[in-house]
Amino acid sequence: MKEKLADRIRKARLMRNLSQQNMADELEITVAAYSNIERGVTELTVTRLFQIATIFEINPIELLDFKNNVKSNLNEPREKYIPESRNQEKIQIENILKLINDQQIAIKNLSEEVAKLKK
Repeated sequence: MKEKLADRIRKARLMRNLSQQNMADELEITVAAYSNIERGVTELTVTRLFQIATIFEINPIELLDFKNNVKSNLNEPREKYIPESRNQEKIQIENILKLINDQQIAIKNLSEEVAKLKK
């Protein structure tokens, strides 16, 4: 899952013609640190995910929506994503955590299926 997220971030950056340097500058980190995000080396925090989504002007959930093609939901920048309130931000974080949990359950179920098939 971490690699899929990293790949979606890289593709979204490229679709917006941003360099890794641009992203690093916006996030106030080094290019090497940003490169680690795109390679899936760095585990993203929810806060960092929100920062990246804000740069791309999308809702953070769109980066986590692995069911849809990157081009279909990340191609065009949306109205800039800025939570209207702390409450809205909390709801967004809860939605992201639920989506992550759902993905982890799906991975567990698939792993169990693979184990059964190997027997």
